[in-house]
Amino acid sequence: MTIVHWQPPAFTAALAHHELWNAILSYREVPLSQGASSAAFRFSAIDPPDPAMPALLVQPDGGPLFAAIIDTFPFGALFGADLEMPDVHDLPPALRSCIEEGMVGTIWDAIPDNHMGRPRIVARGALVDVAPRIGGALHWLSLSIDRIATEPVRLSIGATMSSFASVVASGAFAPAAVNRGLADSLATEACHTLGSLRLSYRDLAALRPGDVVALPQLPPDLIVLRAQGRAHAFRLTDENWVCLGHEVTERYRRSLLERVNSMSEDHDPLPRTGADPQPDVAAADAPVATMAELGVIVDFDVGRMSIPLAQVQAWQPGAIVSLDRPALENGVEVAIRANGQLIGTGDLIRIDERIGVRITRVMSSSA
Repeated sequence: MTIVHWQPPAFTAALAHHELWNAILSYREVPLSQGASSAAFRFSAIDPPDPAMPALLVQPDGGPLFAAIIDTFPFGALFGADLEMPDVHDLPPALRSCIEEGMVGTIWDAIPDNHMGRPRIVARGALVDVAPRIGGALHWLSLSIDRIATEPVRLSIGATMSSFASVVASGAFAPAAVNRGLADSLATEACHTLGSLRLSYRDLAALRPGDVVALPQLPPDLIVLRAQGRAHAFRLTDENWVCLGHEVTERYRRSLLERVNSMSEDHDPLPRTGADPQPDVAAADAPVATMAELGVIVDFDVGRMSIPLAQVQAWQPGAIVSLDRPALENGVEVAIRANGQLIGTGDLIRIDERIGVRITRVMSSSA
């Protein structure tokens, strides 16, 4: 019997950066804790600081490059030193460098579960001089960290919107409560996949508006939903829809029915995310295919809907999900995708007892 692994929730590239950024900002000025750390922090969006401000360019081992301006640091409470940030900026370069390394390390260690690896200061200087090395327009957050000492640490962080979004999306840095809250507040688009065909590139390029494609029949107890760049399969069991697993649509190597038929107790379920299929042992001896003979999996989708991201993340193998079958009436618009990418549209038609699609628009092979 195959053991199907739980897939950790994640925010994928299907969400626009500004959507995730706006959701992140919904937590501004909310006290947040991180993992088992005693520290708590809060943040807010701010205007860009004075370009002449002394800044650090920080590169985590597993995170994006960002600019940091440390506004206040509790030297007295931590070390008994009568020192303020303006004093640090006036110190000799070697001593200033050592103190800055210590400050960054102390701040980093206060939030141990950020999963971005250790930080390195890669540049120092006026903000106007170091910020261009990041590239792109910077967005700024003011961050306050409490409980490191009797006085808080306050700093300003500047990075691109995509960097902020990717860090939270990958789970590299965000308290669990924030990830859950973001998932509840965000929605993603989903649709039903009626079926799929394996075509050669030559046959795909030959499709024209007006052509009719007959789709292979899916079992009546099966529904496939596409969401977040994945195809999720559900089987009707005892009047309940049970999730079988998912596959990343851009990496399809088998047709939909082939994938569904493999989901049994005696076969592997949908491939793990990012896993390539095993190569054919005899592939080295096989003749090289021409470009026109290369295979393409073409999927046909209907019924666009908006679903809370938290609901999609709960679609794990074995989960019982409330679903409705799609309306399959003549004239329903069908989206046509090749290896996960939209290439055309069509109208649903009935061919005897089978479902077909009359193509209305299709990407030209010369496009």
